[in-house]
Amino acid sequence: MKRYFLIILLLISIFSFQLYTYFISEYGAGVEKIVLKFDHPIIIETYYPESWGPWEDSLELNIQLIKPSPAVNLLFYVRVYNLTENGARKIAEIDTFDNTVSINIRMWRKLLWVDKKEEKIVKKVNVNGMTINQTVGNRTIYIPVFWKQGIFVYAIAYNNATKKIYTASWSASLDPYYNKTTYIALSIKELGSTYVHGDKVPKPGQTKTEYKTGPNVCAINIPQYSSYLYNIPKGMPVYCDVKKKNWYMVEGDAPTDSDSLWEEEGWEKSGTTTVYIDSPKSSDWTPGSVSVTWYVYQLKTVYSTSAEVSPVYHVILLAYAVDTGDDRISSKTGFPSGSSTLIDTIARGDTGSSEYDFATVYYLKVGPFTLSFGAIIGDNTQVSISGSISFDVKVDRGYFKVRVPNWSQVPSEYNNLKVYKVEGKKSQIKAVFTG
Repeated sequence: MKRYFLIILLLISIFSFQLYTYFISEYGAGVEKIVLKFDHPIIIETYYPESWGPWEDSLELNIQLIKPSPAVNLLFYVRVYNLTENGARKIAEIDTFDNTVSINIRMWRKLLWVDKKEEKIVKKVNVNGMTINQTVGNRTIYIPVFWKQGIFVYAIAYNNATKKIYTASWSASLDPYYNKTTYIALSIKELGSTYVHGDKVPKPGQTKTEYKTGPNVCAINIPQYSSYLYNIPKGMPVYCDVKKKNWYMVEGDAPTDSDSLWEEEGWEKSGTTTVYIDSPKSSDWTPGSVSVTWYVYQLKTVYSTSAEVSPVYHVILLAYAVDTGDDRISSKTGFPSGSSTLIDTIARGDTGSSEYDFATVYYLKVGPFTLSFGAIIGDNTQVSISGSISFDVKVDRGYFKVRVPNWSQVPSEYNNLKVYKVEGKKSQIKAVFTG
């Protein structure tokens, strides 16, 4: 039996992709019931709930050091930290005179859900002696989404002759499936000259957790006589700043000496980590005037200190957000400031609603997959394969809808409702009546 199964897997992997059909039936609001029919052998990756991980995988960081001329010939220490809910943990380190380095790290890989996208199937055909691309069908591609982990990278060098420190940092949430190879550019800068004594420097090895107001998710500002509704979907990603602050000991016998002299670096943004909204929010039609912003409520923020001895003794303080699995939304009065870009005009008399999407999220539950086959093993091996796989896919979007329900109430000098996105974000919508 095991021998037959291996032969089947081999045949599936080498046969060409064939067209398949799918059927959609109602499965509740916003949910599709999809069944894929295999008319011919097909290549497909199947993710079973019981095998979603986690398991260990590797990830390569290719790091470029962009150095100013005084730092070109210095020895740089490049370190990688994993930003966990229990503090920052160093997972790799290398020292180099080169401008580029590669570091391999081990990370946990865990499947969270599966996105999907529609794609046209195109083939080259000959028409009257000319080769053209012709669309022959459509297909649905399922894309796995994996748990991302916060990664912090920084480089540091010290010039003994000038007593100058050179450093740069970077951070992001990565997973070892899509970010198998990650390219990072660190623009090295020379630190200034702000000094403090040792009693102002935090002790290394500390971790503190706070729950604080998180970043904005979306916002709307509409005038009287207009109305809106909104939807913030479960699973929507929110990018949260990672900030760091360093202290470098330049004089003193020991780091614990309160009279030691340290060069202090100001707070600096190095990148982001990602949290996902776990509780959706939505509304019915709400009349203006309204100015409101939704944000992540009680964002879990970790403050973590660590110390390094090379090239000079220094203490690193990192502040970053971690996903809790229970990240929620709250709201407040007000709207962000910033430049506006016109995206829509609703003319007098138009009472329909206009929609402005700012996020799309898919959830997928994989149903059982079975193979039924018959095989004759001999000189002329024949294997037939049939089967089906079912998905329950919930499609949800983040959006605003805006309308003018009754133009007769709008003063006659106004003939249009202009709709703008603020700071280039469709998640920040502002509407204004104009002549």
